[in-house]
Amino acid sequence: MLHHRAFGCDLDTLVVAVVDNRRPMLSLMRGMLAAIGTGRIETYESPVEAFDAMVGAVPDLVIAASSMQPLSGPALVRAMRHTRSGPLSLVPAMIMSARAKPALVEEALRAGAHQVLVLPISASTLRAS
Repeated sequence: MLHHRAFGCDLDTLVVAVVDNRRPMLSLMRGMLAAIGTGRIETYESPVEAFDAMVGAVPDLVIAASSMQPLSGPALVRAMRHTRSGPLSLVPAMIMSARAKPALVEEALRAGAHQVLVLPISASTLRAS
């Protein structure tokens, strides 16, 4: 059976990439992930920059904002799932949004996301996810 990269890993060994074009949200997510003991946290303001970096240094988990330009969170996940992405195609991904309407949830899951995080979120909820 094929497992995703984070399967069975301890939280303190995980490399988590957070992608959001809003610096305050990146800082908030970095703080919450650090508070729950995440191993290493990489942040990216540009989904294109994030994709290029992640192909070269594959994280264990990706958390991406739903609304970004020029790639939305679901579009970034769709690009990750392409076979040309190599090991990045197996990385679990979460989409975060303050407006998790059914259409967004469906789009995110169809793109290959594992979960949609509804903002605001607490560190304890993030840990349980």
